[in-house]
Amino acid sequence: MNRFKAAVFLLAVLSIFHPLRAPAAEEKEIGGTVRPYFSSSVFSSGDLIKPATASFTANNARDRITLNTAASIKSLSTSFDDAFSQRGLGVEFGSTFTDQIGLHAGIVYRQLNGKSFDGFQIDGPATIDFAGLGSLTATQAGNIRVSMKDAAEWGIYAGMKMYPFMKDKLSFYVRGSLGLLQTDDITARIFLTEAPSQSIRVDFFDSKLLFYGEGGVGAEYKWGKFGFMGEVRLEWIQERKVTDGVSGLVSTEPILGVPVVLGVMWRF
Repeated sequence: MNRFKAAVFLLAVLSIFHPLRAPAAEEKEIGGTVRPYFSSSVFSSGDLIKPATASFTANNARDRITLNTAASIKSLSTSFDDAFSQRGLGVEFGSTFTDQIGLHAGIVYRQLNGKSFDGFQIDGPATIDFAGLGSLTATQAGNIRVSMKDAAEWGIYAGMKMYPFMKDKLSFYVRGSLGLLQTDDITARIFLTEAPSQSIRVDFFDSKLLFYGEGGVGAEYKWGKFGFMGEVRLEWIQERKVTDGVSGLVSTEPILGVPVVLGVMWRF
């Protein structure tokens, strides 16, 4: 159903490019571009895992997590950059209907490469049981490491560009877009710092169709029908869906990221 919604959205945004062509013979013909590009996230703000403290009593389950003795587990503030490095590939289709205003729609694929980090702290000895998944036994207070598995996401978007400065070959512009992003299930291995050889696999985030928006600035250099482009974007992505298995420890929030984009373009 999520993929069907995304396909309908893409068809809708692509349809906006055709009717803007005016019938008058003397009007300038609409120009178009195709832009394959590469993107890399250089900074993010917002917690993928928010800081919190969960207190447990002996043998009392808290959202599928049970401790055999009274203790507390503290979730440590973890940014998206702490958990993943992100690279992406995309292609964007554009159409101009005045000299300084254009519309665009695009498709993007992103690879999330997982990292390891200290995700939690336990304040004393305890056996932590994740229902149906396994358990970890801490003999003392210490950190719980999280090793995120690689994941992927893909999306579609549409928006507008405005060109306040244009020369024959070099132009600068501002842009904005809205889109949908389909995420994979995200899993991780967790283990105690004192016993790294003992780990269990835990589902952290469920697959979800996310809304996102971005704005940014860019420059393009034209060379005949071809050219080069570069952009810096500010991107907001809706919060992900935490699985039931770790909802007693993990909460999340929207992510604000800064991707850098480099690409080529073909003008027609």
